[in-house]
Amino acid sequence: MPLWLAPDQVAVLNISEHQAVFAGQVARRLEEAGFRAFADLRNEKITYKIREHSLQKLPYQLVVGDKEVAADAVAVRTRSGSDLGQMPLDAFIQRLNSELPQPVCAASFFDGGLLIAQDRGVRRTGEETGPRVRP
Repeated sequence: MPLWLAPDQVAVLNISEHQAVFAGQVARRLEEAGFRAFADLRNEKITYKIREHSLQKLPYQLVVGDKEVAADAVAVRTRSGSDLGQMPLDAFIQRLNSELPQPVCAASFFDGGLLIAQDRGVRRTGEETGPRVRP
């Protein structure tokens, strides 16, 4: 399933409870960037979490440990199980944006006002859109 179609696009996995706050911040930044992300903060072994989310076929898993917290980065794993190594979160967000399809129609006029069509949603100009909140 392509990235744009996946119900959950990114899972952020912490290794221990010491990284829980950072993992939550990473998930929030991804949501603010418009991606469907969540933090798995359960007290389970990291290999169990990785296996569980691999079976769910999530496009990306971000593993956060002490090294990643110190470097303000994330360790990236793909759906196929390959490890892309450690990268800054901004670089990962750019990678995700490059995988999304480009919108066919950038703008159109609707109801007397300009409507901006984006690949992550549609909004009227001047309106603020907030991050998606996972129920």
